[in-house]
Amino acid sequence: MRLSAKVEYACMAVLELGMRYHDNAPVQLTEIAGAQEIPEKFLTQILQRLKAAHLVGSARGMAGGYFLTKDPADITLADVVKAVDNSLFDIQSEAEIAGGPKGREIVLRKWSSISSCMAGQLDDVTFEDLISSLKNEQLTYYI
Repeated sequence: MRLSAKVEYACMAVLELGMRYHDNAPVQLTEIAGAQEIPEKFLTQILQRLKAAHLVGSARGMAGGYFLTKDPADITLADVVKAVDNSLFDIQSEAEIAGGPKGREIVLRKWSSISSCMAGQLDDVTFEDLISSLKNEQLTYYI
């Protein structure tokens, strides 16, 4: 499976805001885009979706920008994915799976099971976890 650019950029934007969460200052769109190499036009659309999901807030004015509305420890990968591309969590109902060729039914049941597992895994990873991993990576020295 592959992440869509929308999901990937949304995660990167939330990660960037999460790393600056304790600064208590909004981060301008150009700073987020530059730090994470995200096209600004695309980032604007993504931040609007994150804002609609109440994960991100914004402030206007010269010192304005974007900020997380919750602590990174309270935001999961699943939260961000649901905000920008909820179709990844679409699981077919029993009625949709039943009927038709048995091979199709078996494949769809297995796919549904895998999707449920993936959703659970995404729910278990917070942005605080990702920030900690990133900080640990930066502190690793290779000789």
